[in-house]
Amino acid sequence: MKTDGKARRLAIGLTVACLALAGCSGGDEAPKKADKISQAPQADKQPVLKTDSPEAPQNRPLREDLPAVPMGDLSAYKNIITPVAPLRYYTAYRGWDESNEEVLEAVTDSISPAVKRDNPALYAAGYDYISAQDAFKKHDAANEVIKLVQQEGASVAGRRLVRIDTLAQLDSYNFSTKGFGVSSCFFSDKEYYSDNEMKSPQAMARAAKPRCLMATGMTNYAVGMIGGSKVSFPVSDEGLARKIEAAKDSTHLVVYGYVGSVQRERLGGRLFKKRFVMVIPQRVDLVENKTDEVLLSQIL
Repeated sequence: MKTDGKARRLAIGLTVACLALAGCSGGDEAPKKADKISQAPQADKQPVLKTDSPEAPQNRPLREDLPAVPMGDLSAYKNIITPVAPLRYYTAYRGWDESNEEVLEAVTDSISPAVKRDNPALYAAGYDYISAQDAFKKHDAANEVIKLVQQEGASVAGRRLVRIDTLAQLDSYNFSTKGFGVSSCFFSDKEYYSDNEMKSPQAMARAAKPRCLMATGMTNYAVGMIGGSKVSFPVSDEGLARKIEAAKDSTHLVVYGYVGSVQRERLGGRLFKKRFVMVIPQRVDLVENKTDEVLLSQIL
């Protein structure tokens, strides 16, 4: 079928391990558009989008954009890379209704022992709901899950400053730009592979990777970043550059930012279970693994 390439691109784009979110800003490559242009009279003519293309409206995630938040003291930024944290922020800031049944399905599908670290009561209620054979016990467990999810959302209402401890490292020193870049897919703003990039495994291997998300312990809730492609560290001092180059394998990047949007997966107009909390970076630190010393810092 002619749509096989498109379907394959969508399948890759909707993989949680490396998810290219349609509708997110700042891709490395402009989305491929159809050749025909709408002839309807309008000030700015818009390309006609094929219905199976990732950029088609019915394939873009349902999305709630939130206003910018000023930078705060670093102590105000809460760790979002914990099992229940994405659920917290998604619940607090989604701008659309979800039925108790939808929430219950998303949460109980995600219940794992990791959840016990963040909220033992939620883990217990979710496990009871999954395992209960008695209809009344199952009903009670369902009500308890919903109550606990609402409490989690309320706990972060009005507080969107978050910290992301990543495993990402710097690229090798670039002598042309005199600095260090970051090619980790978590920092990518590219939305999906183009048709040309998908023509062969070799082309895909050479292509920049689309944005990937960070799963934290609940499979239906993940964390991503918008604006990460702006992150780079200019270092013109050769002595410092040599020091960073020698140490970069024992460092990682820490992102300070705010929850800029929450999103829910959609394809063909149908909503799916995956929920995303997208962070706008304000500051990125290069941190030494053992000592936590900040070697470089960039304010965005």
